[in-house]
Amino acid sequence: MDFIQQRFQVSFEYKVIFTEGIFDRANTTFRDLLEADHRPKQIKKLFFIIDAGVQEQFPQLTGQIDHYFEGFSKVQLITEKLVLPGGELAKNSPGFVDDIIDRVNWYGIERHS
Repeated sequence: MDFIQQRFQVSFEYKVIFTEGIFDRANTTFRDLLEADHRPKQIKKLFFIIDAGVQEQFPQLTGQIDHYFEGFSKVQLITEKLVLPGGELAKNSPGFVDDIIDRVNWYGIERHS
């Protein structure tokens, strides 16, 4: 039997940062992280997808996110937040992935938040 044996690896590295009150304006952890990754002449867009259970427990969350990024010019905050069910429903419903991809594509084109 003739064959070619091939192998490849993908290495991925990322930080895990621990904090509390991530969207409290006094906590600059998230903004500092974005600032460190900022490139001149490049504005990254932030689009938040929120688990419906989290939104239910923290109904003020979307307002906190908006307030946290007020005046922060290193990113463009997309004001729409997509709230989706979490858990098994989300894992077993490919339509949610399609919704996310559609929104990312929509906001990836030059659009205002």
